[in-house]
Amino acid sequence: RNEEIEVLIMVNTFEVSIGDIPESRVISTNSTSFPLVITPSSYSPSALPVSTHMESSNDDTLPSQLSHYLTTHREYLIKSLIKHGAILFRGFPIESPFLFLDFIECFDFVNFPYVGGNAVRRKIVGDRIFTTNESPPDKKIPFHHELAQTQNAPSKLLFYCVTPAASGGQTPIVHSVELYERLIELFPDFVHKLEQFGVVYSRVMKEEDRAESAIGRGWKATFNVNNRDELEMLLKEKGEKCEWFENGDVRHSSKVLPAILSLEDGRKSFFNQIVAAYLGWSDELNRGEDCVRFGNGDQMEMEVIKTIERLMNELCVAFEW
Repeated sequence: RNEEIEVLIMVNTFEVSIGDIPESRVISTNSTSFPLVITPSSYSPSALPVSTHMESSNDDTLPSQLSHYLTTHREYLIKSLIKHGAILFRGFPIESPFLFLDFIECFDFVNFPYVGGNAVRRKIVGDRIFTTNESPPDKKIPFHHELAQTQNAPSKLLFYCVTPAASGGQTPIVHSVELYERLIELFPDFVHKLEQFGVVYSRVMKEEDRAESAIGRGWKATFNVNNRDELEMLLKEKGEKCEWFENGDVRHSSKVLPAILSLEDGRKSFFNQIVAAYLGWSDELNRGEDCVRFGNGDQMEMEVIKTIERLMNELCVAFEW
């Protein structure tokens, strides 16, 4: 491990420390900590309590010192995110989803609507903050990239925990550039086939949501439409396909989508929903192995997918909220 690096930044009496946590990994591709951890300087990187020493005139307003820090250091923070792959902000006075929204808006990110996803979710604040998944806690959610099964996946995700779990409750993350480098060594033919043909995803949906399934979002909510005609028109515009069943269910098939992305700095990233679809999209309507194929129609090998899953578990960073 690299020794922890502590950097002190002062902005209008607001100070932060930059370092890592015990669970952080040093990424082999560029020798950076994953994730980078930023905390108010009066707290150690492992501290969990929420800071209360910053003044705020309104409980639903982000402290001005923090807002100033985020807006004036926005470019630095985004560059750090690209370099490290993830940033963990820990110990900040963000005690409600409304303050989390203020935090998000300091970055001036364009809102990204959740259209095309398969998880049942509840809106918390407007159309910008919502729950991650409403499926029962015993339903496993494999590693995946958000909305990678669609033509428009978000470039950034922000997570916030209101109430930490009494035990467990971790949100494991994997550095996809490092994962790509390992996969090209283990399965060069598989990776080259992904790069050559891409992937196609398909899923059968009912009209309404099914909260009992981790992929139970109905076709109305998935595509934000009101009826079959609207769905067919939308998919036609996207160049995607749908097949209707007599009971009103529909099978949606994506266009051929990339599974390997080339980043601005020349690195490549394993960016897709392959493992999640293959191992996690099975329910009473779907069989995971049939939900994702190479773009030329070929099926993928179970042993390769299982090995990728094991590798993800080996490379992941998991920390308690």
